[in-house]
Amino acid sequence: FFPPAAEADPMDTRTWLQWGLWERAQRDAPAARECFLRGINASSVNSFCWQSLALLEAAAARPAEVHPIRRGLEGVQRGPRGVPEGV
Repeated sequence: FFPPAAEADPMDTRTWLQWGLWERAQRDAPAARECFLRGINASSVNSFCWQSLALLEAAAARPAEVHPIRRGLEGVQRGPRGVPEGV
């Protein structure tokens, strides 16, 4: 389902977000990370992709990756569940 949707509209951040969330649920962190990054590349103001990437990196205990995410979040409206404390 996700590859045809992404091919049809690679700028649709909702597709990348949902695909990333599905990959994360399948415990494929590298694939999830790639999807979230593609969503961010499609629209750098998509707070849900930023939030999902931050949660993924925080869960993987990759603090070196979370710090640049904090800079990327500056000026971006945060999702309804917020970004974790310290991110």
